[in-house]
Amino acid sequence: MARSMRDRLIGSKDTLKRRIDEAAKFVDLDQVCISPQCGFSSTVEGNELAIDQQFAKLSLIVEAAPRRGGRPFRLTRESNECSYDSMESGARRSYRMGARAAAMKATRMRVMQAAATLWMRHWYDDVTLQDVADEADVSVQTIVNRFGGKEGLADAVADWVAAQTMISRQAPIGDVDAIVAVLFADYEGRGEGNVLWIAQMDRIPMAGRVAAHARDQHRAWLEQVFADRLPASGPAREHALNLHHAATDVYLWKLWRRDLGLSREDAERAMRDLLTSIDPRKRNNA
Repeated sequence: MARSMRDRLIGSKDTLKRRIDEAAKFVDLDQVCISPQCGFSSTVEGNELAIDQQFAKLSLIVEAAPRRGGRPFRLTRESNECSYDSMESGARRSYRMGARAAAMKATRMRVMQAAATLWMRHWYDDVTLQDVADEADVSVQTIVNRFGGKEGLADAVADWVAAQTMISRQAPIGDVDAIVAVLFADYEGRGEGNVLWIAQMDRIPMAGRVAAHARDQHRAWLEQVFADRLPASGPAREHALNLHHAATDVYLWKLWRRDLGLSREDAERAMRDLLTSIDPRKRNNA
């Protein structure tokens, strides 16, 4: 039978047990913690007792711990026993806890993706927790446990979408072609959903908060990608920012792509031309 990677690295259980027994000669067994679940934080007179946290490379390092008056230094006790079996049990428990945490994270992400998909297509009020649960293949109680309810879920989705937007909109400063390209990539995927949320902001407080946050985030993004052309401060900067905000707003994308039926290529060219025409540096040099 093929030996596992762990066995090949640490040898047999007997070998590991012997290492622990050898280490026990230098420390008080009832005061040492080498169980993975405690985080390997025992100390010898303030110095960490080093244990490789990768179980496959486990090695207890107690190199002839010094003695005083014939007594070994005592270690802070953080577990009830020191043995190979407790160590192996702790490793299994750590693995199970890690797998459970990963599963919970995956479930949380699946719920947020499901909610985002539904809210990009339907009014906020029309989407129930049961709808989200069905889309994510979880129970309503799972959503309540993770997010506290519909409003908590909406807050989490808004934060997640905002983070994704920041990542997807990265572009070199002043590169109008790249700036327009990443903006359209975002709007083509989420533009209609953004418009739907904005349309609800006057009657749904949650939608108002989300829209306000998105507006502030967009303005901050404009300050970043157009840092080379915006005036330093004062009314001139605010005026230039307002122009750039209008020239890149999602409603302008909607006008060109949905209302007027422009192709993406033509709409992108129109936005590039508009951004070029409002460059403050050109007006100042005129």
